[in-house]
Amino acid sequence: MSLSDRSPQFERRAARLDGHQIVYVAAGDPSAPPLLLIHGWTCHKLVWRHVLAGLAERHYLIAPDLLGHGESDAPPDGDYSIAAQARRVVALADQLGLARFALMGHSMGGLISLYIGAQLAAARLTHLIDVGGILSGRATPRLIWLNGALVLLPVFFPALLRLQTRLAEQHPRVGKFFFRTWFADMDRLPYAAWAEDRRYAARPDARLARWRAGWATLNTDISALLSRISAPTLILFGARDGAVSVREGILAAARIPNSRFLLFEGCGHFPMLEAPERFLAVVSAFLGG
Repeated sequence: MSLSDRSPQFERRAARLDGHQIVYVAAGDPSAPPLLLIHGWTCHKLVWRHVLAGLAERHYLIAPDLLGHGESDAPPDGDYSIAAQARRVVALADQLGLARFALMGHSMGGLISLYIGAQLAAARLTHLIDVGGILSGRATPRLIWLNGALVLLPVFFPALLRLQTRLAEQHPRVGKFFFRTWFADMDRLPYAAWAEDRRYAARPDARLARWRAGWATLNTDISALLSRISAPTLILFGARDGAVSVREGILAAARIPNSRFLLFEGCGHFPMLEAPERFLAVVSAFLGG
């Protein structure tokens, strides 16, 4: 049975952090080595669905929806800074009793994970994996001007969000145009397969949260802190990433001691979805599985 035929078996849970509900899923044996999975901007916990399905036999996996994303609370006045999101991830690990853990973050989640490794919990990380992580604000012009506009305008004109959502669902070509920044080949993934991803990316009550999280990401530069990371670090980028410059990965590898940089040819910003079998093989080997 191929990975694409397997459904992840997980439990949906919730935690109270900073006075807000944070929803997360957990998979695997709690006595196994823990791995926290941190999604990116406008994304959600089940972007890790192949990881949940493929690594649960050897690891205890925890994938939260960050504040303002997925099923978690999205208060308009919430703190969406990278530092605050990082503190919540560490607080969740504390609630779960995880003294030491591995950490994998994607995109904005990569930035959050690198911040944790450099500033908050360096000694607690057994492994650190950065997947297409932005670290100095170097998003591509397409992400800033197209996807940024798609997120910003509905803050002021809510009807635009309803229009965007309707167009994306009724006309796949339009939906693929909206999301083509993220994937090297929009036709590689069946359109119906990422309906849930589109739904969470357009959650109506999270309009302001999405914008504030994106603004925080583009205005955070942790490049000067990377030398503080002590955990073995794997940096994975898609060679055709249309959202975050591959230079960010090269910079991370140059500044993080005990790090390795790997480029996934033919992949865009989501190698865990675009090349799941290879992605899992690389991650599993790095984690010692």
